[in-house]
Amino acid sequence: MDRMRRRRSFSLICALALVLALLPVTSLAANADIRPGGASTAAHGSANGVVKADGTLWMWGDNSRGQVGNDGKGDLHDIDMGSGLPKITQTTPVKIMDDVVAVDVGDNCAGALKADGTLWMWGGSLYGELGDGNGDLHIQWTPNKVLDDVVSFSIGATHVGAVKKDGTLWMWGKNSYGQLGRTGGDYIKSVSLTGKEDACQTIPVRVMGDVAQVSCGSEHTAIIKTDGSLRTCGKDLHGQLGDGRCGEGISSSSFIKVMDGAAAVYCDPVCTFCIKTDGSLWSFGYNGNDSLDTKSYLGFEGGDQTIVERTIYSGKSWNTKVQTVPRKVADGVCAVADGAALKTDGSLWKIGSSLTRMADQVAVTDGEYLYVKTDGSVWAYSYTSKSYSKMMDGAATSPLSSGQSGSGAQPEIPEQPSKPSGPPSFSDVSSGDWFYPYVTELAQLGGVSGYQDGTFHPNDSITREAVCTILLGSFPAEKALDPADIDRAVAHARQTNGEHWANRFIALANLCEITDFGYSKAEWGKPAAREEIAYMLSWIYAYAQVAEGSSEPLGIYSMAYALIGDYASAVAGSRYENDILWLYSNGIVSGVDAEGSFMPKANATRAECCTMVVTLLHPERWKQIDWEAVSAGMEQKGTRLADGADFTGQARIRYDVDVAYEFCRALEEQIGIQIFYLPEWTPKEAGPIQHSDIQQFEMDRGYFEDVLAELRTMKTAYDLYPQGFLKEMAQKKGARKAEIVLCPYTYQGIQSFGLHVYDYSDDAQKVDQIYYTGSGDSQYYSHEMGHMVMSCAAVLNGWNATCSTWEELSTGYGSYVSAYAMTSRPEDWAETWAYLWHRTDQVAAGCSDAGLKAKVQFLSQILDKNYAAFDAAKTPWASVLG
Repeated sequence: MDRMRRRRSFSLICALALVLALLPVTSLAANADIRPGGASTAAHGSANGVVKADGTLWMWGDNSRGQVGNDGKGDLHDIDMGSGLPKITQTTPVKIMDDVVAVDVGDNCAGALKADGTLWMWGGSLYGELGDGNGDLHIQWTPNKVLDDVVSFSIGATHVGAVKKDGTLWMWGKNSYGQLGRTGGDYIKSVSLTGKEDACQTIPVRVMGDVAQVSCGSEHTAIIKTDGSLRTCGKDLHGQLGDGRCGEGISSSSFIKVMDGAAAVYCDPVCTFCIKTDGSLWSFGYNGNDSLDTKSYLGFEGGDQTIVERTIYSGKSWNTKVQTVPRKVADGVCAVADGAALKTDGSLWKIGSSLTRMADQVAVTDGEYLYVKTDGSVWAYSYTSKSYSKMMDGAATSPLSSGQSGSGAQPEIPEQPSKPSGPPSFSDVSSGDWFYPYVTELAQLGGVSGYQDGTFHPNDSITREAVCTILLGSFPAEKALDPADIDRAVAHARQTNGEHWANRFIALANLCEITDFGYSKAEWGKPAAREEIAYMLSWIYAYAQVAEGSSEPLGIYSMAYALIGDYASAVAGSRYENDILWLYSNGIVSGVDAEGSFMPKANATRAECCTMVVTLLHPERWKQIDWEAVSAGMEQKGTRLADGADFTGQARIRYDVDVAYEFCRALEEQIGIQIFYLPEWTPKEAGPIQHSDIQQFEMDRGYFEDVLAELRTMKTAYDLYPQGFLKEMAQKKGARKAEIVLCPYTYQGIQSFGLHVYDYSDDAQKVDQIYYTGSGDSQYYSHEMGHMVMSCAAVLNGWNATCSTWEELSTGYGSYVSAYAMTSRPEDWAETWAYLWHRTDQVAAGCSDAGLKAKVQFLSQILDKNYAAFDAAKTPWASVLG
């Protein structure tokens, strides 16, 4: 078992990189019929997506990793013959979103670009390709917004690229070969079986400017710049970069110029296709081999080089044909994707050793397996019947564009502070106030002002737009921005808000990458939380450093979390964690109390905002952190104190650095079950971890902070249940004890692992245990508790009869809440329990299946019958019990 801390070493270097002058994206194609590469209105991959003419997005296909985006639902459930794991399939198109202009699908995830320029992602993430900051294996079951101001994007096998309206290229996902156009990433992914480590980028990062298009392959990327030049980066094993090279170990983390006059580009997994402005199609990369894969893929046979490849295990080798420089394939092409070329006359051609005509009257294609005809009908290839079938009507037959903003009623403009006249003097700010020097100095600088009645209102909350105005007036961030970009952003703000006093500041903030609040004055007019001020401070100061030519950007120290009193309870894992860590790392803030708490969710006052801004203006006042002392304090093993006691009276180990102790004792009292994170639970041979596993860890504050974070998540789950229910369940177990064993670390390569162990031993004292290891969400904690809840209820209700009835009600695929529930009756119990509390709406919708509805009713009935604390009529799913 490895100790895997959530904390990693952070850096703001990428945020402080030089901001280059940005040029507007220009039209490249001399032939207006040529379609850009990347996402379009139809997409084929592990799932399929089509955008209708009305802007609605429809998806179908494999949904085992959430690729369809409908919260894991499907109309076909079976077992994958290759992996032996449950497989979910949506065989008919289902509506996912409105106002969509483009869709793309990769190996594990999918994405959609909306008309307002927002990019949304969903599905499985192996290497951070969802762009949500999480590098661990996880699934996003429904669309999640990732980026604003996007005009085009592309999803590769495990990485993603997007082009913004300002022509900047943003990349994220796997970066093992430099396919993101840069080196490194913000996360290192370890593959335990091979020992290989891959660099990953889990949030979008700006790579370069002046980009018009992007297309992502398996491990390489191609872009077209605004000057019409085609450039590539990433792995070059098969010549897919088009730079004349090929072979094992050849790659480039910077974009290499390949050719001029490019109008559209498309990356297949290991080859690249480009349409020039004259409509000619060019290709390069992998073109088959002399072993199992004898087909050609580039539109011609052979290539300009041959490389020898071999398997690692058997040593078997073969000759692979590659084309390392662009070669012309055809004329009159307007679109290319996934082994097919669409010509300007509407004919679709399969690309092999030559071009073979497939269909006519085609308007949109995402390759040979999915296309849209000019009448809006969608045709997809079936691997089962080996033929094409019509899937739906009404698809868009021409490109849709992003960048339009909606409008609606906006709140009235609030009273604004008056401009200062003369030396500042506020009737409600006196020299004895702690904030007096900060408010006074900022007012003297013109960064803040009072109200017309001579007051300042220091304890009033402050809006986001007011904070932004103060910051942009205090730091020269605007000098790092291109005037043309500013003009466009201000125009966009005016289009969104009409005439509004803060339009310019809202526009500047967005250009400084403060994009969470968009352009709407309704969002910017809301009170600013302390964490949001940290977010704005960090980005505006970063751009101000760029404007002043600073070569030493402020970074984040990995140990800064130790300075934050409420890190484990309020900061860890939050959206603005890095920004708060940045403030503490550089001594800009030290907290609101003796423990150094930040209170991120609290609304900031006008006085607090002034204090942070003025402190940031004076680096000489920043607190100097003794990091050696901090490190020594964090890594020093805690001192064991006199034992405490839990609600049962049992003695409990206690350390002086155990920040989780009091919280755990209170949670135990609430649920009536003992919780152990130190080696003092009842040792059982069947348990997945033993005392020795915990004893290997240093009992330092870091360990206990990680425990506290998991306990808080556990409590979030248990708080959903009826008051007193778990305590009654534990009591009704009679002579059998119940214990929860928690370890915040787990096995290499696994985020979380839980297990319910029913005691079948010959021991005199029977102890049923739930083991939680790793870092889980609240549904994870409910799932394992569901094992104990349902097995206890079944015992009280009559074990054999309960099991028999449950299995009789499991009538088909639709009678299960998830594919995992199908693996066994115990997992079905646990999944149903967890889904009822955490995905109530999904279960309610699934109760259109008579089997699932009967199971929910039966579960509710036996719990209602056997536990006084449980009232089925008061549950969130009561509506389906009638």
